[in-house]
Amino acid sequence: MNLVQRLASLATGRLIWMLVGLNLINLGFFQYYYSRINHLGGKSLIYPDTTFGYTPQELYGIFDAMTSNGRPLYAFMEGTVDMVFPIVYGALFFFLLIYTLTRKARLKSILSYLICLPLLAIGFDYVENINLIQLANSFPEMSEGKINFTSWMTKGKWMFLIGTLIAIITLLFIPSKQKPRRSSRGVGG
Repeated sequence: MNLVQRLASLATGRLIWMLVGLNLINLGFFQYYYSRINHLGGKSLIYPDTTFGYTPQELYGIFDAMTSNGRPLYAFMEGTVDMVFPIVYGALFFFLLIYTLTRKARLKSILSYLICLPLLAIGFDYVENINLIQLANSFPEMSEGKINFTSWMTKGKWMFLIGTLIAIITLLFIPSKQKPRRSSRGVGG
């Protein structure tokens, strides 16, 4: 059994629904922390990792609005909840791609390339998270170069996530592989 077959055997509807549930739980933790940070800041805030990039001035404004009480909580959330989230959403998209692709006979040759999309998103997300923690902890003394680099990691994460979603949606519209038809006439007939 090769790697693709092993992964395909794991990519069941049951696993995908379990991963959907874990993603919803994780999103609930985000909502909890966002509401606490918003309360400390006195208003509804925009979070840098939920945007498609930011300038140094925008990130400075976001961290300033979080207040000195909200920034440590944000850094804690980035170091806990947002370190679990890439694994959870990455696994969902990874196995959803495998589940969909293995049911498309003529697409198996590109499987190895498409399953890289969520893995790349995970990598960009981790680099983004680590840098956002460091930036939040160093506020207001933040390096403009580090902010720009982190913003590019955020953009990369979103590009690979959007690419993953486009691949999944596109695959849903490709007909599934056909089972061989049985001849209604007997053998030799």
